[in-house]
Amino acid sequence: MTNQSSTREYYPVAKTCSYGAPLTLVISMRSYGKSFGFTLRGLKRWARSGAQFAWVRRYDDETAKTAPKLLDDVLAHGYMEGYEFRYVGRRWEGRKRTADDTGVWSTVCHCLTLSQGQSYKGVAFPKVDTVVFDEFIREVKTPPGYLRDEVGVFLNLLKSVFRDRPNVHAFALANACDLTAPLLAFAGIRSESQISTPSGYSWHNEKSVLVHYAKDATFAAQEAETVVGRLVAGTPYAAVMLGNEFANGGDNLLGSKPARARYRYGFVFGGDKFGVWCDDIAGVYYVNNKIPNNSGLLFTLQAGDMSLDVLMVERAAPFAKGLMRLFGFGRVLFDAAATRERFVKMLGLCGLR
Repeated sequence: MTNQSSTREYYPVAKTCSYGAPLTLVISMRSYGKSFGFTLRGLKRWARSGAQFAWVRRYDDETAKTAPKLLDDVLAHGYMEGYEFRYVGRRWEGRKRTADDTGVWSTVCHCLTLSQGQSYKGVAFPKVDTVVFDEFIREVKTPPGYLRDEVGVFLNLLKSVFRDRPNVHAFALANACDLTAPLLAFAGIRSESQISTPSGYSWHNEKSVLVHYAKDATFAAQEAETVVGRLVAGTPYAAVMLGNEFANGGDNLLGSKPARARYRYGFVFGGDKFGVWCDDIAGVYYVNNKIPNNSGLLFTLQAGDMSLDVLMVERAAPFAKGLMRLFGFGRVLFDAAATRERFVKMLGLCGLR
């Protein structure tokens, strides 16, 4: 059995939990010990008090592949000696080892699927006080994508699990890949600069969401010496895999809207609202998330965003084609990287590749 002292516990789980945030988003490099650390925390709390935790993945095939191996790494490093665990029916159970094999099994962790959140309504989880959503940020352009209204689905899942109990906490873990992730948008994060702080920690949504954007130069240097680290050296993949930088977080086509720019119209895409402004003197359009009061109707390209104030237009309409043409000429600038990436996704409905 591997000695515990050899374990690389890089991620500071205790420090992150000490903030006591209702929801914490943890964004770090791969192999930094996020999943390891929060799994070990859950096991230790269960052994101490009987508290349970829930581990969440987005799709059922992900849960099916990862849940049976959730504890493997922690146990392989020699933790939880004196206990034994088994995986039964999408949950982990544990008990103390006894000479006569009479220890009583009890639930340690529930392995849940976000896309099946509706099915957990009415199911009781009275001992679960921690929910961990693993891989909440998907790799850019990797299908399948995010769930429709993913934030709403996640919040409803938390409501189903926590009910109205106090002293419960949710954590979402990921690598820096996609700045347009729904939970980042929920926290109002649209650029790396908003979460790049000296400590790596920042509060959002009136201190209801804590973000830990973890960067570790020592760890990155060690990873650079691995086989994969040497393979990606000098390539665009290095910044993401070793530097924990967002793949779509670059500053191309970003620009601040000048005061003389005038509002033209607004559009809605996936629930997000965007304003289109034009600087007639420079011939440049600007897109941001600001919609003036009393701006009139908004437009959308998909039926799911329609409402009394949001009018659906055809994808071949001058509104849509004009935007795509301007974008192709480099005449559209954005206030943040996340705005740009959402805009590009919307133009994908019009045939942009």
